[in-house]
Amino acid sequence: MSRLRGSQGAPPCHLLSRVKLLLDANLSFRLIRRLEPVFPGSQQVDRIALLSRTDDSVWDYAGFHGFIIVSKDNDFRQLSFLKGPPPKVVWLSIGNAGTDTIGDLLLRNQIRIAAFAENPEEGLLVLELEVEELTSPPPLVPPAAES
Repeated sequence: MSRLRGSQGAPPCHLLSRVKLLLDANLSFRLIRRLEPVFPGSQQVDRIALLSRTDDSVWDYAGFHGFIIVSKDNDFRQLSFLKGPPPKVVWLSIGNAGTDTIGDLLLRNQIRIAAFAENPEEGLLVLELEVEELTSPPPLVPPAAES
């Protein structure tokens, strides 16, 4: 298992052109448009009629079609330990991060994802947010002004 943080420079084009991501149901289909230039052929499960399928069905589909599963769901992380690759899994340890933050994280780590895809020894890549990306929400009610 790789546990990587941060980012590196742009990956060689020949590596990225072979990496296809399959986003699970907990990740927005809107990410595909943003990821497509870097990870051509990427999909989201509800866009390819896998939304109501079991995790095992998604796993089998991804392995057969050469996808790397991207998920923040512990089930796919567990499947990677139980079954091993293929497919490989990029597990996002991100809490309730929004779609833009998730897209930023994946794009910032594109070279690591490409290297992970090429490494036959690795089946799970864990990506985490940096401390500065974890912000606390603003207060719901402003403090009352004293009269």
